[in-house]
Amino acid sequence: MFKNITLFLFISVLSYSANAQFEIAEDTLYTYGFVKNGPSDFVDIPAEVKIKSLNGLSGELIKWVRTVNTLPDQDWSSAVCDIISCRGPEVDTGSFYFEAMDSGKLSFHFYPSEMKGDAQMTVKFYRADNPLDFVEVVTFISTWTPISTADVRKANELSVYPNPSNGVFQFSGLSDVNSEFEVHTAQGVNLGTFNMESSTADLSFLNSGVYTLWISDAGTRKSIKLIKY
Repeated sequence: MFKNITLFLFISVLSYSANAQFEIAEDTLYTYGFVKNGPSDFVDIPAEVKIKSLNGLSGELIKWVRTVNTLPDQDWSSAVCDIISCRGPEVDTGSFYFEAMDSGKLSFHFYPSEMKGDAQMTVKFYRADNPLDFVEVVTFISTWTPISTADVRKANELSVYPNPSNGVFQFSGLSDVNSEFEVHTAQGVNLGTFNMESSTADLSFLNSGVYTLWISDAGTRKSIKLIKY
């Protein structure tokens, strides 16, 4: 009886080793920032996520391939950094050896031109000995033109804090503290109309991402960008 139990446990360990993989903390990332202020300016807008090995017995080779790289302008570029090194914008594939129970960070970088816009990058990570065991990480970015003095003066008419926030935003510069507002996604989808209470909007029900709020205040419509993390 003891021998049978021992054999069963040994087979179980082998089975776990064969199916061991890695985990990535999130498969959808959002980042944001301002584009270049001029031809000589350089802007790097990153997003990062943690990767962890679940294989407690041995290391393994992890490969990756960038399958989507949608940029709003030909002068934009993007790049991938795995736990070993950062690749150039022209590199779409790479690999790294992952020690048993090791962990590290993956980062995805966007280098915008002077033209603002939204971009997307998708990178697939998979075990070299089992390409079907993979995780795709999708990164979205929204950018804006740098703030000028006129933009700051205009923004002071309506401001929000904290921004980014985990869900509760406080507004200032409103005539009506109980205004109605619409929530739009970064892709322009209207998620509905909601009521503000005492200049406070509770958006904790939203997924992480970039949103635009259109606020009806004293007969006018005002918009403002929000980041929900």
